[in-house]
Amino acid sequence: MTQINDTSDRTQHSPLRAAFIARLHGHEISSVESQMKARWPGVAIRRFDSLAALLKIAEGNDDSNHWFPDVGVVCQTWPDEFSRGDVLRLMSAYPLTRWICQYGPWCDSDGRNRDIWPAAFRVPDAWLDVRLDREAGVLANSLPALSATASLAEIFNFHFGPADIAAVESRRLAIVSPDRAYRISLKRLLEEGGHAVVHHDAPISVDEPTVRSLSCDALVWDCDPWIPLQRERLNQLRATTTPIVGLAGLPFPDDETDMRACGIEAVVAKLAPAEKLLAVLNTITATPAVRRS
Repeated sequence: MTQINDTSDRTQHSPLRAAFIARLHGHEISSVESQMKARWPGVAIRRFDSLAALLKIAEGNDDSNHWFPDVGVVCQTWPDEFSRGDVLRLMSAYPLTRWICQYGPWCDSDGRNRDIWPAAFRVPDAWLDVRLDREAGVLANSLPALSATASLAEIFNFHFGPADIAAVESRRLAIVSPDRAYRISLKRLLEEGGHAVVHHDAPISVDEPTVRSLSCDALVWDCDPWIPLQRERLNQLRATTTPIVGLAGLPFPDDETDMRACGIEAVVAKLAPAEKLLAVLNTITATPAVRRS
């Protein structure tokens, strides 16, 4: 089945209609809804607690059977939460809807041993904001739609194509990471984004005197908070006059809250598309922020 990109009239002349399907409630779920509202201004979101509830509309068993979503976001929190039959019925009932299945860490292996959702629909937490941006471009007819039958290479290129965010102004950046290969990779990325990397050779202490001595505009710190040594360093950080971007492998909302409380300006997942880190750096270096004292 191929997704048809025919949404120009709806997006230009009426509010974007979004179906949001999530069984659970909590900070993680509300964060997804907040991202939808931030990236799709004026979106009209309708919440459902199951695929069956949405299918009732398509099958005429609901009073609002004339409602049709332009885009649908499904939150999956555990494997086999949805059946292959329900997913196929959903795609058949709403063939023009742009579907996104945002999945949590317990579902990471589904792509290897399950095929309930088309691979083109599945998006890990770390990619969600970028995928929402991509779909906004599709709905505005400025980007080609990703087919439901897209290959893994096509899916990769849709999310991880060349970063299109250049540095607003070249900044002096420092990199701190215990992983040499990762430091080199980050250096190449930041330099391609238009920045100058003034330190990346070896790990250093992340404290105010050391960071100040680098004379950098921002520090990019590989600081997974679940590693005891990194947690100790985070607890000792507290305040710096230089903004710090924290990189973490799979930061949960509580991790991000803790890192920010320690003085980290922004948190970026290591698996997020490259342009997210560049965008965050552009933001935090554009306007001086009020630091913790």
